[in-house]
Amino acid sequence: MLYSVLALSLLPALAAAQTVHTIDVGQGGLQFSPSTTTASNGDIINFVFSAADHTVTQSTLANPCTPLDGGFNSGIVNTVGASWNLTISDATTPIWFFCAQSTPIVHCEQGMVGAINPPSSGSFSSFLASAKAATVTPSITAVALTGSGAAATATPGGSGAASGSATSPSGTSSGAPASTSSSAAYKAFAGFEGVAGALALLGAALF
Repeated sequence: MLYSVLALSLLPALAAAQTVHTIDVGQGGLQFSPSTTTASNGDIINFVFSAADHTVTQSTLANPCTPLDGGFNSGIVNTVGASWNLTISDATTPIWFFCAQSTPIVHCEQGMVGAINPPSSGSFSSFLASAKAATVTPSITAVALTGSGAAATATPGGSGAASGSATSPSGTSSGAPASTSSSAAYKAFAGFEGVAGALALLGAALF
């Protein structure tokens, strides 16, 4: 009973603490904008597809153009304006991702890669350089909602980024707009998984 009361009382505060970071997919060419983003546990990464025929596919620092076994994957998104939300579950682990489209050219080898919580700017530069030097043709794997350090609750759909007021940037990209955060109301809805995780941790601490 005590846990239930405390959980309900803390729910609004936990939801309001979450942030929505928008990453544009394919705007202005083969790139993610911003290419790097800093996010906390429970934050939402909102990928907005400004161009069709792209993916958001998790990879690794060592192999930027190879899908990570057990990693998340949006699959090929053919709808301009579609969006896809990932909730960060482990902000201590860098998350690397790329576009797995290989027709008519390999997008990853053109530098269409990104990172969430990279350990340093130098590590992302190395990741980008490795992608451009890669000679593999990425395989288009099935849609996967759960990955390492982040997970989605639905396949890509809808239209546009989350609405709300812009805040200070949390990522960087050469010539690209910075990520934004959305209203607390949207964050409370889209970030429910993050809130649930925080409440679970609270429960474990109390009992």
